[in-house]
Amino acid sequence: MPKQTSMGPVVDIAVDSLVPFPINPFGLYTGQRLDDLVESIQANGVLVPIIVRPLDEGRFEILAGHNRVEAAKVLSLATVPAVVRDDLTDEEALLVLVETNLLQRSLADLTHSERAVTLSIHYDAIKAQGRRTDLIKEVEEMLKDNVDSVDDADGATFGLVGQKLNSRKSFALEQGLSERNVARYLRVNKLIKPHQERLDRGIIALYTAVSLSYLSTEEQELVDEVLTTDHYKLSWAEAEALRQEKRPLTREAVVGIVQDEGRDVSRSSAGSFRLEPKFLSRFFKPEQNRDEVAAIIEKALEMYFGK
Repeated sequence: MPKQTSMGPVVDIAVDSLVPFPINPFGLYTGQRLDDLVESIQANGVLVPIIVRPLDEGRFEILAGHNRVEAAKVLSLATVPAVVRDDLTDEEALLVLVETNLLQRSLADLTHSERAVTLSIHYDAIKAQGRRTDLIKEVEEMLKDNVDSVDDADGATFGLVGQKLNSRKSFALEQGLSERNVARYLRVNKLIKPHQERLDRGIIALYTAVSLSYLSTEEQELVDEVLTTDHYKLSWAEAEALRQEKRPLTREAVVGIVQDEGRDVSRSSAGSFRLEPKFLSRFFKPEQNRDEVAAIIEKALEMYFGK
């Protein structure tokens, strides 16, 4: 293992001195994925150093490598290789955490809310340029040095960080997404946590989540209260009706809309329906996910109607 990386020198840090980053939007590996990582580290050691920053009383905060540390604990390892950075603000520390996940995991492996926070922070950093993009390039170079490892860098894809990106379109190309889907995930990051959890669990659809994101925090909390207390489900048409409802948005108005009462039918005159699997199989491959299919259908309809 190299003793010097683009992020700094590599040193051994005691596992019991490491604490997780307090705001970590990414779930830890479980099941077979954790087992595979444990097996890899047992056979090869920790090939990619973790990144930490010092705290008080000899502790270190993990910025990158939470899963490697968990695997090290399973194996009862005393130390792990690490790069120590004491020059990062809280915002920059979060950027390191997000960038390492973006580079080491495929976006397809992330939940909707994980994609949203990842793309949002990365997009903001790209817009800011300067110090933040320099930090992104340091992280990228460090992981490139170890891309052939079998640690937890599976699915790594390295983007166009070295280029000056100044538009959502080029950012979308970098992430392998449509520009519209990038815009949608940037909206999803504005949702309150309960609605993000509904999206991750499949209780609401991505388009519904995007419509909800245009409500204020207080309005989103009101909708959450109604959905939780009265056990209503929320469709995209209802979320759009909430978005268009005259302000202030009251509990009675929310209940009336989700009960499908008093809603302007013209807002959703097409109703809702499901496309049959036989129809979908004519045009789409089995490996294409729901978001890709929805984006293609939306584009096709826009072309059909000449918009």
